Amino acid sequence: MIPCAGNTIWLQYSFIKELLEDSTSACRERIAAATGPSPFKVG
Repeated sequence: MIPCAGNTIWLQYSFIKELLEDSTSACRERIAAATGPSPFKVG
């Protein structure tokens, strides 16, 4: 395997991982806001 190709795959993996973590934390914040003081609050 060419080291440079491996590095590219690793960079893509870490980039996607960061995106996924950002989107999950955003979802959690939205859920926390939705289930906050007012249970009927949407989004």
